[in-house]
Amino acid sequence: MGALFFYHVAEVTITPKNPPIIIPPEGGRFSFEATIANSSDMAVEVEVWTMADVPGVGHYGPLIKRTLHLSPHQTIYRPNLSQSVPGFAPEGDYYYIAYVGNYPDKMDSSSFAFSKAGESIGHRWSVNDWFEETAELSLPVRASLLGNYPNPFNSSTTINYGLSSSAEVKLEVFTLLGEKVATLVDRWQEAGYKSVSWEASGVSSGAYFYKLTAGDLTDTRRMILLK
Repeated sequence: MGALFFYHVAEVTITPKNPPIIIPPEGGRFSFEATIANSSDMAVEVEVWTMADVPGVGHYGPLIKRTLHLSPHQTIYRPNLSQSVPGFAPEGDYYYIAYVGNYPDKMDSSSFAFSKAGESIGHRWSVNDWFEETAELSLPVRASLLGNYPNPFNSSTTINYGLSSSAEVKLEVFTLLGEKVATLVDRWQEAGYKSVSWEASGVSSGAYFYKLTAGDLTDTRRMILLK
């Protein structure tokens, strides 16, 4: 029996980089980022897949399909994804669509438009840097604090950051007066994209700072807790 899912337990968002996207006749590639979030209080197993809405053809795909295991309120952020478009793809206006759910049943979807200027010959459709299977292709260029989602938030949020190499990592949360209220990470971590949840049920509403220290990097950002 397949897994059972509740409606909108998981959410997906994809955002193109450098729009508008126009692919030349010989084919090409566009870049985008993706966020997959578990909004529930339970761990879930979901599938994520992408399709292309091709002019004169309709939905084509899935171009990629992956199974993800998400902890309660976990958010996975992938900032450096890319999709190739082959030369034989027809000229016209497209939509690139990401779904999350239990394939082919959908919980949520997100899409953006792109276009192709002509038709030629070229390579097949392929996606680079999707999730853990190709994590080695998507290591961050530099250590960075990538923000938290959602923000503002109610009771819990997920902080995302990237490590270009292994490092001793500390991630802390402070009040505006500099009082430390939580240490979320204090250990050695391998390179890659990381996500850490903060359960803020024991603190008051208001603004907080979170600080990431990793190797030579020290970066601080602000988040808002609303109750």
